[in-house]
Amino acid sequence: PHCDVEHVVSGAICVGVLKSPVAWGRMDAPEETCEVSLVVMLALNEAHAHLEMLQKVVGLIQDQDLMGRIVASSTPAEAYELIGARLA
Repeated sequence: PHCDVEHVVSGAICVGVLKSPVAWGRMDAPEETCEVSLVVMLALNEAHAHLEMLQKVVGLIQDQDLMGRIVASSTPAEAYELIGARLA
């Protein structure tokens, strides 16, 4: 689902690190799924901010070493520290 900026009162980013991967439908091949361990949800109140933030998210998920450390993090604070610097 997507959120229109007109419906966002206060911008926010939510990241969920899953204990066990789940099957997630692929956008490029709707009949296929892939295993997902990190879910990023954006609620941004500036239209131009979406593209910038999506670029940061793509950079985060393309860094496989960092992704491994995020998924292996033992506390929310540890995951936040790893993710926060990349999405700031």
